[in-house]
Parts: sequence; C-alpha cells; structure tokens
Amino acid sequence: QNARLNRVERPVDRSLWRTFVNVAQARAVRLGLFILVVSCLAAIVWLVFGRPDFCDAVTDFGAFVAAHRLQAFALLMIWSFLLFLTVMPLGTTTILLAGYFLGPMAGVAQFAAMVLASAVIYEVGREQDPDILARRVKDYPVLLKVANIAQDRGLVFSSLSRLVPVIPSAVASLAASFFCLSRRSFYGGTLLVGWVRPVGFAALAAAGHMIPVCGI
Repeated sequence: QNARLNRVERPVDRSLWRTFVNVAQARAVRLGLFILVVSCLAAIVWLVFGRPDFCDAVTDFGAFVAAHRLQAFALLMIWSFLLFLTVMPLGTTTILLAGYFLGPMAGVAQFAAMVLASAVIYEVGREQDPDILARRVKDYPVLLKVANIAQDRGLVFSSLSRLVPVIPSAVASLAASFFCLSRRSFYGGTLLVGWVRPVGFAALAAAGHMIPVCGI
C-alpha cells in the first residue's frame, strides 16, 4: 500500500515524451505541405498557361546561381537551418536541387546547418537523468527496448539515426535528447556520419549534368 501511495505521490512526468511526439510539430508539417501544394499548383498553372521553355528556364537559373554563388550558399544554409528545426521532410529535395546547381559543396553547407540546428534541438530538450527516462518509458516496451539500446550503444544509435534516409534530422535530435544520449555520443555520431547523406545526395545531383538533357 505504501508503494502504491508513493506512485501516486510521484506521478510519472511525461512532459518530455509529449515534446517528443508534440502535435505542435504538425504545424510545421502543415506549413510544409501547404508550401508544397501551392508550389505544385503554381507549377501546373505555369506549365499549362505560360507555355514555358523549361530548358531555357533551367539554363537561366543556373547562370543566375553561378553569378551569385556566395549568396546562394548563404540562402541554402539559412533555409536548411530553419528546415532542420522542424520535421518537414524537405531536406532531401532541397539538397538535390542545391547539389545540381551548386555541386557537392552544397552538401557541406547543408551539413553545417544540420549540425547547428541539431545542437539547438538536443541542448534544449536534453534529459540528463536515466532514472527519469526509465520511469517514463516503463509502460512502453518498445520504447524501453530502444532506450536500453541507446544507453548501451549511444554512438551507434546516433550514427544510425543520421544514416537512415527516412528519419528527419529533427527527429534524430529529439530522440537523442529523449533517450538521454551523452553529448559525446550525440555529437560524435552526428559529426562522424551526418555528412554522408547531404554530401552524397549533392554529389549525386551534381552528376545530373552528365545526362544529355536540354543540351547541358
């Protein structure tokens, strides 16, 4: 009976769990979807009524980016930093476009923005007490198993979360803070392999110039 009273007197604090699955992130998702839908509609209108020369448009935009290369890198970093603070799944699309026009170095720029945004998310939500984490996830067997893996193999956990393409950067950072990863494991995994996806996708997109399309 005393144990039951103690459990009543010390309710499980699930504030960080709610942060991890916070519905507020849905605002960012809705915003991203809204931008995507509006962009698609604008592209359809442009293609149907504008009768554009797509190849000329690509060539002109490429020349504009080449003439303002420094500003393009700055814009890419700012946009990527803001993007990585949310769960909007637009990072891959962004780096493919940027890689095509800016080359593999666009991946380095996005990686730098990702590290900064990840640090903000991780430090703001960082939980330092594994005992508190254990109480939070004790009723969720899957989360408990993941928490144990994260505690035992923090560097591997952090690295894998950066390599899996379907895991947004913000989710990887939130998971690291939620599962009490040490700074050494979090930053170690992020710096060790976090560059692979952006640089790889940028290099792949840059290779698109080898395809004989539009005379490029």
